[in-house]
Amino acid sequence: MAENLGVFWPQIKVGELVTRPCPEGKHGEMTWRCTGKGWKGKFPDTSDCVSPWLDSIDQLVRKVNRLPNVMPHVLTEYFVK
Repeated sequence: MAENLGVFWPQIKVGELVTRPCPEGKHGEMTWRCTGKGWKGKFPDTSDCVSPWLDSIDQLVRKVNRLPNVMPHVLTEYFVK
């Protein structure tokens, strides 16, 4: 078993991918693949780990991106007579 980023990573077979929760304070999961020479890379893949405040901003942007579909109706209904 190896420890990295405050997480214990179990021994697995070559080619397998192990998934663990992100470090404390982050949302998501991180992964690490076992190769014939050990773990792939010096650190696990944390590209899915996101700070809670960044996750909130992402959700807000997704909501705003849906607004253009609503706006023509709102403009027509309330401003164009």
